[in-house]
Amino acid sequence: MNPRGKATIGLWVCALAAAGAAARAVIVDTHDPRIWFALAALSSLLALLFWRRGARTAVAIPEPVTAETASHRNATVYIGGSTGRIVEEERRSTAKMGTPRSPASEPLTFGRYRLLRRIDGGGMADIYTAVLHGAEGFRRLFVIKRLRPELARSRNAVEQFIDEAKLGSSLAHPNIVPVFDFGKVGDEYFLAEEFVVGRDIAHLLRRHVERASRPLEPRLMLYIAHEVLDALAYAHALRDDNGTPLDLVHRDVSPGNIMLTERGEVKLLDFGIVKSIGRISKSEDGVVKGNIDFMSPEQARSEQVDQRSDLFSLGLVVHHGLTGEHLYRSSYGGMEHLRRAGEGPTAAQLAALGELPLAGPILRKALAVDPALRFQSAAEFAAAVAPHAAGAKPEAAALMRRLYADELGAHA
Repeated sequence: MNPRGKATIGLWVCALAAAGAAARAVIVDTHDPRIWFALAALSSLLALLFWRRGARTAVAIPEPVTAETASHRNATVYIGGSTGRIVEEERRSTAKMGTPRSPASEPLTFGRYRLLRRIDGGGMADIYTAVLHGAEGFRRLFVIKRLRPELARSRNAVEQFIDEAKLGSSLAHPNIVPVFDFGKVGDEYFLAEEFVVGRDIAHLLRRHVERASRPLEPRLMLYIAHEVLDALAYAHALRDDNGTPLDLVHRDVSPGNIMLTERGEVKLLDFGIVKSIGRISKSEDGVVKGNIDFMSPEQARSEQVDQRSDLFSLGLVVHHGLTGEHLYRSSYGGMEHLRRAGEGPTAAQLAALGELPLAGPILRKALAVDPALRFQSAAEFAAAVAPHAAGAKPEAAALMRRLYADELGAHA
């Protein structure tokens, strides 16, 4: 029995003893002063007992990271032993407009920047909106990502942060959020990213279901996919200064890392756990990082992944956007959820995909368990999507106005 259970039993024993004393006092003499002492003791003990029970139910207990809680978060999965373990990272996207997680406060000077408000945070970094002032009234907004102070002593965390900054600074594409600055203020590492006004697809889908009682329209979802594929085609083709392919794999293509802006533009975010040649930080053997709901089977099995893994993940994003459901959803959670992701879609699920309007045949190929049967490049995938997505940008902007008009206006 745990100590809390023993303490509760002890309180009950004391309470019953006090009750017995009170009863005996009543039987012997109702005027006996012992009755008042016994009754007072009984009242105090019962009050303490119920206070403890009430306090225990009022305490917020952290959620376990299961299939349910991991759907909008990322997790690091350590494979080993009979069950393995999953550790939540909460690597939230770093350039979203959002509600502050803490009350507004006076701007804080941070190197050349003025931090305006904290908008997000997770296992590795805290995220702020910030302004950079220059000569003659020059001013520009950025998103500042500060590595958490306790991680500055972790070599792997710092190396991963440096990799993210270096790669982000080399990405020059309209559908990718770039990194403009990287440095240290005192002992704190930071990077500065483009400030973008919009919402991630995870939030967009939830809002759309709330307002319209249905998932996104196929044409809009395929437009979003086409723009992400354009970004992936660019990133997958990157080479180093010597012309050697980087073999970059994003490894975290998920609704939380795809953003739709107020102008109907699509942005791919968060290259923090990317796989590429030339990284200084290395993944540990047997470690899987990413969002389990949107992993390719080979990624979930901790096998070697290539660029076709990103295409599979995007297929899962499209499926989620069109159905509002997760293909891998497991009622068991945890490692069972990861095992399910490692198996990939069943034959019945692949057959059912054909019933989805417009996207069905495309998804059946994108979500093939065998990478050799999928689209072999982002460009090939994009060519299949393009006929259904052409000219949808104004519709995407109109949707953003309908769903977020008040919020976007207040933010502007």
